[in-house]
Amino acid sequence: MTDMIRKILLMLPAFLAVLTTGCTEEIESPVTETGKDSISVSTDELHFGPLGDKDEITVTSSGAWRLSGGEDWVTPSVTEGVSGDKIVFTVLRNDSEAVRTAVFKVFTGSAVAEIRIYSELGYYLIPQFEETSHTFTHSGITYAMKFKTNIKEDAMQFAFADGGDSWISFAGRSDVFGITTIEFTIAGNTGYLERSSRISITGQGEDFTFDVFQLPTYVVLAESMYVIDGLESQDYPLTVKTNADFTVTNLPEWLSVSSIERGDTDETGLTTVTVTLHLEAAEHSRFGSMSFVSDGTTLSSASVKQNDPNMVTYTIEDSALAEYLIQNGWLLDLEAPLYEVIDKGFNSESLDLEWATGGVVNLSGLGQFTQLKSLKITKAPALRTLDMSDCMSLSDLSIREMKQVREIILGDMPLETFKYGIGGLEEYGQLEYETVTISGNVVKNVDFYNGHYYCNLNEKCKVIDVTGCPALETLNVKRGVGPEYGYPVVLETIRMTPEQKQAVDDGTLVVTRYDSTQIVVVEEETPEPDPGPDEGGDPDEGADPDEGADPDEGGNPDEGGNPDEGGNPDEGGNPDEGGNPDEGADPDQGTEA
Repeated sequence: MTDMIRKILLMLPAFLAVLTTGCTEEIESPVTETGKDSISVSTDELHFGPLGDKDEITVTSSGAWRLSGGEDWVTPSVTEGVSGDKIVFTVLRNDSEAVRTAVFKVFTGSAVAEIRIYSELGYYLIPQFEETSHTFTHSGITYAMKFKTNIKEDAMQFAFADGGDSWISFAGRSDVFGITTIEFTIAGNTGYLERSSRISITGQGEDFTFDVFQLPTYVVLAESMYVIDGLESQDYPLTVKTNADFTVTNLPEWLSVSSIERGDTDETGLTTVTVTLHLEAAEHSRFGSMSFVSDGTTLSSASVKQNDPNMVTYTIEDSALAEYLIQNGWLLDLEAPLYEVIDKGFNSESLDLEWATGGVVNLSGLGQFTQLKSLKITKAPALRTLDMSDCMSLSDLSIREMKQVREIILGDMPLETFKYGIGGLEEYGQLEYETVTISGNVVKNVDFYNGHYYCNLNEKCKVIDVTGCPALETLNVKRGVGPEYGYPVVLETIRMTPEQKQAVDDGTLVVTRYDSTQIVVVEEETPEPDPGPDEGGDPDEGADPDEGADPDEGGNPDEGGNPDEGGNPDEGGNPDEGGNPDEGADPDQGTEA
């Protein structure tokens, strides 16, 4: 009996140890012991739902411990500690397409305990952007949102608050490389008030909301033209309606803004605004414009005319010329061919018809602008006759790339030097007509020089007629590079009066030409007797060029034949189409020198 009791007492510590170990396994992970090292955790598994969360584990150890392992979607609060310390695990939302598992190990010395973290799979709708709202301009647009989601398209629903379904709609969905793009159509806002809504996306218990705002169409509703009577200095109030803060810009120098006063706003969002303009005193009618600008954007423009009670009108026969003068602020349209002259038309001393005179065929009427002293014309392809005879104030005339001109009439205009200008672009200066005439009672120097070899290849002009230039002192008709370079000289004839030929012989008229270009003297014909106004005849010939025979259409005012279309005005035969001056001159026509 005594031996039995002794055996039981010896076995008791081991039995108690077994009992103790069995109870611990119900609430803790197994204790790992290696020699004197031991470590255990309050639980060796943590389970999280698809949305993620936080949970903790307590570590019991025989000494200081350290933590290792894991995944980037779970974060421990500490990675080392002592017995009794807690580890808080933070798990992110599971946006993958599977259950996720992370394994950690906590150890002290040679003792190790393992911890497993599980993240359950669920439905998710995760935006791939940070903004929670967006403001759109008034223009319509398709707006795209990007998500990570495992919710199928047919399980999604869309809603638009505050009447948003009248201007927002679902446009489509695409799934590419794990990213879902959902598009919405935002219709244009033609109203004058801002509007807003909330987009809601729901499905499989998930939801997402996004606030949208759309700006109105900003406007300044103004008249297209404000007419102000009287030329005295005055203030003029005009009224506009607007839903924007604006400034008035691009005003002419004679117009300024005295004040801008805002009034009441109506139910559509438009506010009545009174803009008071100040006008300085004027001498003539004038015309200008102004712009209503908000945040750098021009919302509206309007014209302003200050009326002269005694308006001045000019007649311009060529509608294309009149339109160009209107666009440049010289004229206002009344009823063609009558136009009102405004301030700029009275005061401008120069006019540039560059690049914009494609349809002009007649410059008649420019002489009415008596202050006009300088005129530049470039590329007027329809202009055949350059008639400046009514421009008595014009002293500077520049023409460029005008190779189609066949007749230049300067009349009594005070221009001493005329250059058939090409602005350095000699390759574009070939004359297109076989005969070119120039006349002017005052002009002393005429320059037709062109030193480009294109003249030798493409020039058509064979005759230059200067018989209408009695004051001529210099004439340069060198066209092309000359025969010494192996190119033919196209210009064959210079037509002159006997007096001009005598001046050449005397050295008072200097002619620059190639040797093959000959001078042909044109004898003045005896004029026909004047039949008188009762007999209906023109005292110079019998046909008034303005009333019957167009010199460009077969009738020369001096004779009845256009030299370019078959009739030489002094004889009836074009030297290019009937009698070449180099092959013999008609004895009635003149003498070749």
